[in-house]
Amino acid sequence: MLASVHSHQPTDPTTDPQCYSVPILYIKTAVALPTLECVQAPFPAPDCMKATVASTLHVLNKTDWNCLGDLDLAAPGLTPRVRYRGDSSLRFVKHQLLVKFDTPQELLTLPPDTSFALHGPYIDGSLMRNHVAHWLYRNTGRYSPRTQHVAVYIAEGTHKPKYFGLYLLLETIGYGPNRVGLAENKATCAPDDQSGGWGWQFNPLMYGTYSPNIMQDQYQGQFGMGARPILMFPPGDTTSQAMRDAFVGEKGFLPQYYRYLWHNMTSPLGLKQHIDLGSFADYLLHTEWSLNQDAYTRSAYFFKDRHLPVEAGPVWDFNLAFGLGARATTAAWMFTQQPAWMRLLCNFEFAGLVIARWKTLRRGAWSDASVDAFVDAAAAPLLRTLAKCHNWMTDRESCASVSGVNHGSYQDQLGQLKASMAARAAWMDTNVDALYRRLDGSFCGTLPEFNCALDGHDGGCVTNPAAYYAAVNATPAIRQPYAGPPCAPSSSVNPNDAYNVPSIDPCWLSVGSYVTAGYITLTCSGHGLCPPGPNATCQCANQAVTADCSSTVSFASMLPRHATTVMVVATAVIVTGLALFVRRRRPIARYGGARVKLTYGTA
Repeated sequence: MLASVHSHQPTDPTTDPQCYSVPILYIKTAVALPTLECVQAPFPAPDCMKATVASTLHVLNKTDWNCLGDLDLAAPGLTPRVRYRGDSSLRFVKHQLLVKFDTPQELLTLPPDTSFALHGPYIDGSLMRNHVAHWLYRNTGRYSPRTQHVAVYIAEGTHKPKYFGLYLLLETIGYGPNRVGLAENKATCAPDDQSGGWGWQFNPLMYGTYSPNIMQDQYQGQFGMGARPILMFPPGDTTSQAMRDAFVGEKGFLPQYYRYLWHNMTSPLGLKQHIDLGSFADYLLHTEWSLNQDAYTRSAYFFKDRHLPVEAGPVWDFNLAFGLGARATTAAWMFTQQPAWMRLLCNFEFAGLVIARWKTLRRGAWSDASVDAFVDAAAAPLLRTLAKCHNWMTDRESCASVSGVNHGSYQDQLGQLKASMAARAAWMDTNVDALYRRLDGSFCGTLPEFNCALDGHDGGCVTNPAAYYAAVNATPAIRQPYAGPPCAPSSSVNPNDAYNVPSIDPCWLSVGSYVTAGYITLTCSGHGLCPPGPNATCQCANQAVTADCSSTVSFASMLPRHATTVMVVATAVIVTGLALFVRRRRPIARYGGARVKLTYGTA
């Protein structure tokens, strides 16, 4: 290929369809990316659509217009591995992409790390929902992935470059110093320092993920998000059995938190020993405002730093938020369908913080004027680019490449987004005070009468809420990325002690949940089950000879040990087969020299 994409003559970038007001990312893959017709290996196996390919990445980012012809492909590029990503979006025409580097790499304005996502808005005609959502959450003072709009071209194998559309480059959720920033957590750390960092999410299990076999009891069943968590940090294969047992056992921080929600609503001051109230308040408010219907149960992230309580976040996945999806115009609180979050609002400290925090944020970065100003500024370069499109929704160069279900102009899509956000915020302005209320003790366990104050019989917040939330510190201390010392080494870790050294746990290593192969189990190589709780082992369902159920007893190996049984079974099979063969032949009766075929039934 030539030093540039093509022989580029100076043109007017306002009319040239290959010029953009956003940076261009040009990806040259070593081989073609997979298609929907890819050959799927027998389950359990990774999705063939997510096969990783080597690539070279070139970035063009000038101060004004970026034109494809200005790319210098002779210059050294970055060398990430890329693959398609997503779940339901994997089948969209506009694919989502994961970009992985072997070492931390800065990408445009995003600080160094190893993993980035290229989100291709397809249902979202505004191209803005994920961009706005992460900006809002960062304005609470908490980490949320940084984002930047780009134009994406991909040249697959020996094919010419193809325009994929306008994308949103964003950080994936990570736990290094430039993202969430958790303390190291290794098998060699002293047990006390293994209290963090931990990171996990709730989502359907996928092939190769690690999922703690958390205790399954009444407490987890009521408040445990209804599913097994997926371990995000530390890497599952770096954990020891001792670390895993501490995570899932009765004394683990999650089981203890769930027990507190069940038993101790009449001891409200203890909640902040289990969770960071501010992070949970911000997460709830952000979820309710965005109408992100999945955020309570899917793509729901949590973490715990060393010696600190559990925090909610970061937030993720807003394809169907802010007026899209089933919750487009909900005039109700979504958390009322989630037992754990309902239970939190029974706590007077949490309820007061949610109300006070909403009012404080709405006076600043979360105000209607602030949101409108951000959307308008972010949309300006996109509008300049889309102005060249006859039909802005198509996948032609300089166009957005979004679904035809979107209607009207791009400005109309922006207007719908801003209107949806303003309407939901106004509803929350009107209804947030009513989160102070008389409690329903029939929900589960013993509850105070009201969630107004430490005295559970104090119902003054119902009639005069301002007097109560005004006394709340609405700007709680926000945890910063861990900057402390490395963990103290454990004096008890013996490299010959299998319990305390890194190991792969088949009870945690998931093979994924597959609709097309429902007989496969979630763990144990897909052929067994593990009881919940500490020190579990696989109970294989396939006569396995390995602890992870991956290897079964072969027919050849059975012969020396079960020769008699095999002979008996084989004889029975032969006899039965001959009997069936005889019965299935049509009977023939002989009368002298004549042959008469008999038929069954009545004449």
